[in-house]
Amino acid sequence: MMHQDVEVYVDDMIVKSRDRANHLAALERFFERIRQFRSRLNPKKCTFGVTYEKLLGYMVSKRGIKANPDKIKAILNMPALRTKREITCFLGRLQYISRLIARLTNIYEPIFRLLRKNQPTIGDD
Repeated sequence: MMHQDVEVYVDDMIVKSRDRANHLAALERFFERIRQFRSRLNPKKCTFGVTYEKLLGYMVSKRGIKANPDKIKAILNMPALRTKREITCFLGRLQYISRLIARLTNIYEPIFRLLRKNQPTIGDD
């Protein structure tokens, strides 16, 4: 069925399968559903036969989903956090990898405390 073959993220659809034969069958089912609901696809935004690609900010392959090294590098190269705004930005970047690291929210919970009112350790902007 469709939910086994297709992942939908807002306006992005990914047809997935374990091997080439199953992929062709999954594509046939997908295109049949597209026709059935009279939907349209933008050919310029379609990519086929990809086994490893940057997708929705992640690196996706048949082995699974990994963090994009560029995004990890951006997190590691952030300067020391000094303001609530910088902390909020940092937490936003961590949110990106939170689905890949178990219990990450437990690890960065102390940082959330810095956003509470009357915290003398950081400045306001």
